[in-house]
Parts: sequence; C-alpha cells; structure tokens
Amino acid sequence: GETLSFVSQPFDWVAERLAQHGPIFKSRILGREVVVITGPDAADLWIDDEKLKRDPSLPDHVFKLFGGFSLPTLDDEPHRIRRAQVMAAFDDEALASYLPRLSTLLHGRVARWASEGELALVPVARSLAVACIADSMLGNVAAADLTAVEADYAAVTQGFAAIPVAVVGSDLHKALAARDRLLARLHSAVAQKRREPGHEGLSRMLAARGAGGRYLDDEGAVLELHHIFLAGYIVFALLAGAVIQLAAHPHVRAAVEAEIAALGDISLASLGAMEMTNAVVREVKRITPVLPLLFARARKTFAWGGHRVPEGYQVSLALHASHVLDSVYRDPRRFD
Repeated sequence: GETLSFVSQPFDWVAERLAQHGPIFKSRILGREVVVITGPDAADLWIDDEKLKRDPSLPDHVFKLFGGFSLPTLDDEPHRIRRAQVMAAFDDEALASYLPRLSTLLHGRVARWASEGELALVPVARSLAVACIADSMLGNVAAADLTAVEADYAAVTQGFAAIPVAVVGSDLHKALAARDRLLARLHSAVAQKRREPGHEGLSRMLAARGAGGRYLDDEGAVLELHHIFLAGYIVFALLAGAVIQLAAHPHVRAAVEAEIAALGDISLASLGAMEMTNAVVREVKRITPVLPLLFARARKTFAWGGHRVPEGYQVSLALHASHVLDSVYRDPRRFD
C-alpha cells in the first residue's frame, strides 16, 4: 500500500506516478485497490455511468465526513431525484436572487481588507467563502456562528487528508467531532426553514419536487447542505489563486478592471458577457490545485488505455494532473 505517501503529498504522489507509468496506473491507497486515470479521455470515462458508479466510491473516512449519502455518492434514479431537488437552489432565478446580497457582502469584505493594510490571504478567503455560502443558502447568519462554522469546516477538510484512523486527538477524530457539530447546526436550520420558509437556497430546495412529486426529507436536506458547504468552502483556494495571478499579471488585471468598470448593473447576463473575467476564472480553476483525485468505482470489468480494470476497483480521475498535461497544453503551468 501507498497510503502514507499519498496522504502526505497527494498532488506530488499523483504527478510522480503519472510521469513514471503514463495516463493510467494502479495502486493501493486507503485500504482499496485503485486505478488512477488522467487526461481528456479519462474525463469522458469518469462520467460514463455504464462503466462507473459513485456508491460506494469515496474512501470510508471521507464518506463519514460527508455524513452519509449526498449527490457525490448517489447513482441512477436516486441521484436524478435528488439532483432535481438540489438544483432548485442553483437555477437562473435562484442565482439572480442571490446577486444583490452577494454584491453587498463582497464589497463590504473587500473594503475591510483594503483598510487593514497587510493581511493573510488564505484566512480571509476562507471566511469570505463561508459567508457567501451561508448567506445564499441560509440567509442572515450571526458573525459568531459564521466563525464557528468556518472553524469546523476547516477541521473537516483537514480530516480528508488525514491518516484514516480516528484515535483521540488525531486530525480525523477532530474532523468527525466538527462534522457532528455542523450537522447539528444544519438540522436546526432545516427545522427553522420548515417553519418559516424564505427565498434563500435551503427554502428553495425544501420546496422543490423531484421525480414522482417527492420532496426532500430533513436528513437529505441536511446532508446536501453539508455537501454544498464542503464543495463551496474549497473555493477559498480559487479566490487566493485569482489574487495571486492578477498580482503577477498586471495587464490581465487591468483588462479585468476595465471590464468591471463597464459592467453597469450586475446580473447573470452581464456577468456572463465578461469575456476576460470569465477567462481568468476558468484559467484559475485550471491551474490551481484543489483536489488531487475524484472517486468512482467500476460497475463491471472493462478495458481502457490498453489495460483491464476489474469490477469493484476504485477508479479515480486525477483532476489537477489532467489540467496541466504537456500533451494538451503547450506550456501547461503558465497562466494564460
């Protein structure tokens, strides 16, 4: 097994083995046989529902930190029903309704940063990510509660990369305790929105019907909220990446500033028309390491890349490694 080397430096672990073995290699990590794949064809394979499934694909300790079954671990009809319910919080009408409050929140935070002189970028980016998710999904959340939520999500994400043994005092033990506190908070939020629905994301999810007219139950709502916070929380890395790249490329920053100055009213349409800004966002996403692997499992034995992948093996797409391939980009690690 290679668990220790994987959890200590996951991005380097992937890159070194891809350099040695090519776009597909086999290992054993976190107690499982795993096949790691990379590249555009690998991305096509990773979303092929005939060959791969999501349940059970996450490493056991990661699944526990997710709290149970949410969209990343559901397949087939249960996934389709749940997705229809969750996406009610992310359709165009919902996103447009979040923009005014998000704009006010962002302007306030950035003005505060500018007034404070030198500051540490990652902590303020983490705080901003949590505040934006909470405001969009839950509405008004007290500052003290936001601080506690931010600390607990930091602990949970630290647990993802931990040695998967939950001994007292370990990162995983702390992460599981943080998960329990977060799920308790989210249960309270769901109960409150059942009593007093509004227009934020959680209320939209609770009011949405999936196939067969089914509504999202309380446990499903809690786990999807937790999933949304987890998925959104790591955006802090992209926020930090954007600041770093704009500082390093003044001509790009100037072009973005000019585009924003000409924006006028903020709407989904006007944001979507900002070609330079959207190109910067996509390039930051491409070049910034956020997740080393995505997880699936082989539904059946199949062939790929000249190799036989047995049924039941974990199949992991090397996400960041796929974004910096010499075979795809002329200068893959250059911000362009």
